[in-house]
Amino acid sequence: MKIHRFIGDFDLSQHRLDASEPGLVHQIRDVLRLGPGEEVVLGNGKGGAVLVRIAELGASGVVFESIRPVDEGSEPKKYITLFAAVIKKDNFELVVQKATETGASEIVPVISERTVKLGLSLERLRKIAKEAAEQSGRLSIPEILESRSLEGALTLARENDLNIFFDERGGSKDSLTLRGKLAKSDRVGIFVGPEGGWTEKELALVKALKYPVISLGKLTLRAETAAIIATYFAAST
Repeated sequence: MKIHRFIGDFDLSQHRLDASEPGLVHQIRDVLRLGPGEEVVLGNGKGGAVLVRIAELGASGVVFESIRPVDEGSEPKKYITLFAAVIKKDNFELVVQKATETGASEIVPVISERTVKLGLSLERLRKIAKEAAEQSGRLSIPEILESRSLEGALTLARENDLNIFFDERGGSKDSLTLRGKLAKSDRVGIFVGPEGGWTEKELALVKALKYPVISLGKLTLRAETAAIIATYFAAST
C-alpha cells in the first residue's frame, strides 16, 4: 500500500503534531479521503521525516501521532545544483518538477544572452518543487534561488567540487572520463543553456575557467529535456 508523504514546517521532535494549513487538510480529507488510524509520512523539507498516524481529523485541522523516524535512503548522495537558463515559463516549470524528481538539491535560473522570457514566479516554482518532492518520495525540497546572470552563477559555482557545462558543441567522449570525477565529488554544478545553446562569448567565459564542456549526444535536445537528462546524469553517477 502506498504511503502518502507531506512536507511542511513540522516539528518532528513532538509525539503529537497539529497541522492546520488549509491545503494540507484539504489534501488529506477531501482529495485522498484519508481518516483517523491511517498512516502517512511527514517531512520537514530538510531531510528529516517520521511515520505518523492520523489521530484526529476535522474541518480545520489534523492531529498526527508519531510512530517512528523514517530514513529510506531516497535522498541523492551528492548535492547537485542545476544552473538552468531561463526559458518559457511552462517549460521552466517542467524543468523544476523533473529536476526535483531526478535529484537536484538546488535550482538556479540563469539569465543568458539568449534568454527572451522572464517573469518567473519563485513562489510557484517552490510550490512545484515541494509537490514533486512529495510525489517522488524525497525527504528534502530543492532550494529555488533568485535568477542571476551567468557571471553571477559562475561566482556561486566556485563552492562546488566539480562544475560541468552541457552544450551540443562539447565532446561526447568526455562524459566517460567525467564519471570518475563525479563519483568523487560531493557538490556538483551543472549548467544547461537556453534554446539555441550558449553563445560563443558565454562558452569562452566557461573555457577560461577550464570547466569541462560536454555534449549529451548527437541529437538536438530541447532545453528542458537537456536539463532533466543532465540532472539525472549527475545525480546517478
